[in-house]
Amino acid sequence: MIREFVRGALISVAVAITAFAALVAAALWAPQDQKAIRQHLVDSIASGVLNDQSAYGPFAKAPLPTYVFNCLLFGTMVAPAGGAWLTR
Repeated sequence: MIREFVRGALISVAVAITAFAALVAAALWAPQDQKAIRQHLVDSIASGVLNDQSAYGPFAKAPLPTYVFNCLLFGTMVAPAGGAWLTR
């Protein structure tokens, strides 16, 4: 029983590592149109879409901005394609 658990855990870890490596490879080598990405971000800020608020879940006491959790995502899209960590 322990042996099957360890085997299953190792397979799960191997699949997770492979999937993460595929996502990193796609992010590094996929073509990116930085100009279009920045224009979409500017348009969403200018139109006020980023100020939309909604309640998250049935027990939410105060509404939060709908895109409050996208700061990291926006930061990575605005970052230059050849960041400093790639050139070291």
